[in-house]
Amino acid sequence: CTPVSVCLKWGRCINLLMFHYINYSNIARMIPLSELEKAQIKDAVFATIEDQTTAKALPARRTYSSRMRYPMAAAVIGLLFLPLFLFVPVKNSSNITEKTGEEETKRIILPDGSSIVLNAHSSIKYSNNFSSDPVREVFLQGNGYFTVKKDSRFRPFKVYANTLAVTVLGTEFNVNTRSPATEIALTSGSVRVDKPGTANRPALLSPGERIVVDSVGRTLSRSTFNPELYAAWLSGNWVFHKTSLEEIMRLVRAYYGKEIVFPKEKYKQLQMTAMIPVGKLQDLIPVINETLGLHI
Repeated sequence: CTPVSVCLKWGRCINLLMFHYINYSNIARMIPLSELEKAQIKDAVFATIEDQTTAKALPARRTYSSRMRYPMAAAVIGLLFLPLFLFVPVKNSSNITEKTGEEETKRIILPDGSSIVLNAHSSIKYSNNFSSDPVREVFLQGNGYFTVKKDSRFRPFKVYANTLAVTVLGTEFNVNTRSPATEIALTSGSVRVDKPGTANRPALLSPGERIVVDSVGRTLSRSTFNPELYAAWLSGNWVFHKTSLEEIMRLVRAYYGKEIVFPKEKYKQLQMTAMIPVGKLQDLIPVINETLGLHI
């Protein structure tokens, strides 16, 4: 109670006493009150105070059913932990994509120090968390020459090309997905080539070996090649030593993304020895024509 409310209550009591006193005075002509009358007045005063106090009591506390308590508790807990979620860093699971245009070659250094020479009209995609992922994974479309560095944590390096998965520990190899027959050519180290979803056993390659996967027949075929043919990916020179025209056109398809059609089947067996700087395809074709006496 505040001092003001106390004063108001005692003011009402005094008025009540005056009322009873006047009534008794008028009735008894100022005859002194008996002990019983005094007790009655006292009881009436306290009863009045109690009624006024009860009338101004605080309203009853609002109660909630048990059905409402759980959602309210959950909301309160959520508000308490909300700052934690706001300040906890969210792991970014997005990918990084690199592309090349027509007649464009790009050298890409991955976060682990491995490098990829991405040839014309090709693309790769790898995780934004490449440095922390348990497996180093790269997805290739087109053609790329990989130089893979060994990892201090011995994490495997995988390249996904069409339906193939190439697993590496430390090596150099070329992957070509331009044609329906995907090709893996190993220049150093070792790789394992898997074709998930088929009965083919994983193929282990040695340097100078190439494997071609026929996507139509779903078969694997192995052959050999000269690793120097892929020097253009690193040194910028085509190195041909008794290289068949068929093999040269294979490299042209891999590097430039262009398909060469031979007017006669026997032209494929013609051989050529030369070192030619890598440039535009329009610069390479005249050299081949002049050397072999052809018109491609």
